Amino acid sequence: MNQVKEFEKENLSNHTYTGSKSESQMDEERFPVDYFDLAAGTSTGGLIALMLFRLRMKTSDAIKFYHELAAQVFSPTIWWGAFNMHKWGRLGYYIGNPWLKFKALAFPSRFSDKPLIDAINKAINESDDPNDRENKGESRLVRDRPDKTGKMFMCATLAEEGRSLLLRSYTTLPDDDSRSEDLIFPLPSRSEDMRNITINEAARATSAAPTYLPEVEIQGLRCWDGGLLNNNPIDQVWAARYDLTDNPTDTPVVKCVLSIGTSFSKARKSSFLGFLNTVNTVTSFSTNTEAKHQDFARNIQRENLTRGIKTAYYRFDAETDDHAFNLDDWQQMKKLEVYTERYLEREDVEGAIKRCAEKLAK
Repeated sequence: MNQVKEFEKENLSNHTYTGSKSESQMDEERFPVDYFDLAAGTSTGGLIALMLFRLRMKTSDAIKFYHELAAQVFSPTIWWGAFNMHKWGRLGYYIGNPWLKFKALAFPSRFSDKPLIDAINKAINESDDPNDRENKGESRLVRDRPDKTGKMFMCATLAEEGRSLLLRSYTTLPDDDSRSEDLIFPLPSRSEDMRNITINEAARATSAAPTYLPEVEIQGLRCWDGGLLNNNPIDQVWAARYDLTDNPTDTPVVKCVLSIGTSFSKARKSSFLGFLNTVNTVTSFSTNTEAKHQDFARNIQRENLTRGIKTAYYRFDAETDDHAFNLDDWQQMKKLEVYTERYLEREDVEGAIKRCAEKLAK
C-alpha cells in the first residue's frame, strides 16, 4: 500500500509525538486517515486502503479484520461458498486442499467470492457513515467529504484490454483529452465512469486474481486483479497527487511518500527444464515490486535535486529469506508475522521508521 502526504497538512505520527499533550492522548491509537492525504493499493493492499481510509478504521482493527477475511476467503468451500470445509478439522484439510487443486484445473477459479462479500459487509459495520452501515457493500465507493480526507483508490486490470483501471473513493476532474491528437499513441476514446461503483464491486475487482477468485464484470468491463499490472502501484499514486489540488495546473508539493510491501523472498522456482525456468523468471517480472521501488526512489532523488523539493520517500518490506508464501496460504500468516517482527527490529529499519514518523509529525 502506498500513501502520500502534502506539505500543508499538520499531522502527528503513530510512532512519535511532538507537542504538549496528555499521556492519555499520546497512548491513544491514532487513525492513518488523519496522517495521509491519499492512499492506494492493489489486491490485499487495496482492501487495506479501503479499510483504513474509505471506512476510516484503526490499524489494529484492520489487522484483526484481515486475519478473519483471509481465513474465510482462502479456505475450501462447497455449496457456492456457503460451507467452509476447514471447519471439519483435519479431515477438512485432507479433503479440502485436494479439492482446491482440482478446482484450479477444472474451473475458472478455485475460491468463491461470497466469503469476501460477506467479510466486506461486516467491515462496513465499522464505518462512521450511517448510509454505509445501512447499505453495506452496496454503498457507493465514492464518498467526497467536506474536509477532503480519506481519499484512496484500488487498482484493477481490464481483462480484455490489458490496462489499468483505478477505482477511486473520490471524484476527479474530467481528463483533458484536448491534445490527444498530438499524441503519437492517443488515449482510448472510451472513458470509464466509475462514480457509481459499489464498495463490493471495487473490492472484488482489485482481488480477482486469475485462477484464485472469479473475475468481476462492471459496466460490461471484465476486471482482474490489479496486481497483474500494478503489484506495486507507486507510480499510480504519484500521478494521483494532482487529485489533491483544486487547480489541476498546480503541482502539489508532497512532504512524504510511504510504501509498505507484503514481504519478499529470495527463493526462486527452478525446474530441470530450462524453458520452465525462463517462464518462471519472466512471470516474476510482472509481480516484481522491488524494481518499481528502485525506479521510483531514483526519480524522487532526481526531482529533489533538480527542483529543490525535499519529498521524503520510505519503503518498508520484510524479507522472508528462502521462504516463499503462496497467495492463498493464510495458515502461514503467523510465520510471516515472525519475519516481519524480525525485520522491524533491525537497527536501520527502526531508524527509518523514526525518521518517517518525525517527518509526519512536523
